[in-house]
Amino acid sequence: MKRAAPLCASLLAVIAARRVSAAEELEFPEDYRPIATWEYGAAPALLAGALALRFFGPQTKEQIRATNGFDRAVAEALVVRTRDGRHWIELASDIPFYGLIAFPIAEAAALGIAHSQGELTRELIMMGMESAALVGVVVYVSQALVNRERPTATLCAQDPGYDCEAVSDDGRAFISGHVAAMVTGAALVCVHHDQLDLYGGPWPCAIASSLAALSSAGRLFNGSHYPSDVVLGIALGLVAGWVLPMSLHYGWGGEPSRGAPRVRSIETPLIRLSF
Repeated sequence: MKRAAPLCASLLAVIAARRVSAAEELEFPEDYRPIATWEYGAAPALLAGALALRFFGPQTKEQIRATNGFDRAVAEALVVRTRDGRHWIELASDIPFYGLIAFPIAEAAALGIAHSQGELTRELIMMGMESAALVGVVVYVSQALVNRERPTATLCAQDPGYDCEAVSDDGRAFISGHVAAMVTGAALVCVHHDQLDLYGGPWPCAIASSLAALSSAGRLFNGSHYPSDVVLGIALGLVAGWVLPMSLHYGWGGEPSRGAPRVRSIETPLIRLSF
């Protein structure tokens, strides 16, 4: 079921993109800075390095548990004790996770390909890759260095009545990569729809943010993460999905970004690109 989430998100993106009026204009902000040549190499390299660290890199041998009373108290109060309960919560959390990763990519491709705007697709996908690279580096480095035990593993060791079947003890609780990725995806949806004045008004942002929030809470209830893991994942996602594209590309308003090329316009039935 959760594997179908990216497909469903992609179909929604394609349908929504094709419903954009042919007369509607899509215009980048005046201070928009296009993806630079060096970014085409740096972003994929960083992302590949992060994935290599995740699957092939070393990990600190000493495993730590919750380091403060608040994390322990919240975990003991919220984590579902039964395996079946945790399974269904994890499933409900994973569906938005995969969907929010797929949707910004599918939407960028659909907006560009359906209306013959390859430049738009390339720019938006590269912004997403930069965000993913930042999340990957921070998450996988922190997980390798900290090697924090998941709440379910700690509760299993401490509570004789705990259902320990299928409990993960991989030491990757800190920082929550699921939460960081979901919030990044939601933030990218919000930024693109706001800056480019895309379809749907505030609703795509509101829906994506709500799904990310609910799914992040699910990571607490199924015992995958402590509150501090989730809070830092949210903060990282906001930096990667909102602060990074605004700082590097969209700009915060005022004068055009330094180094921005001379403005020229390409007008089409759907889009007028200014860069």
